[in-house]
Amino acid sequence: MKLPIFELAMASMIALSLFGCANKTPPVRNVTTNPAQLFIARCSHCHSLERVLEKTDYTADHWRDLVDLMMASDEANDVISSDEAQRIKMFLTHKAWRQMVSAQKGSR
Repeated sequence: MKLPIFELAMASMIALSLFGCANKTPPVRNVTTNPAQLFIARCSHCHSLERVLEKTDYTADHWRDLVDLMMASDEANDVISSDEAQRIKMFLTHKAWRQMVSAQKGSR
C-alpha cells in the first residue's frame, strides 16, 4: 500500500526535526549552478540518492510540494538556500516529465 505524498512528507519532516540530518557537517556553498549536480550535493546531505532516484511514480507537482515541505523544516536552511531549492525542483520536475514520457512510449 502506498502512502500519499503528504503523509510521507510529514513523517519525514517529523523525523528530521526529532533526529536531524544524518550529516551534521554544513555543506559547501556555491557548489554549482547545474541543477543535477546541485541535487546530488544538497539532497545527499540528508537522504540517500537511491531513495530519491527510485521514485518513478512522483509527478512534477509531488516533487515541488515535497521540496517545499522539506524547505519548511528548520534544518533545511542550514543545508540549502531557497534559490538552490528552486533549481532542485527544476531538476526533479524534469526527471518526472522524462519518466512520464518514457512510460507513455513504453505503453504504445
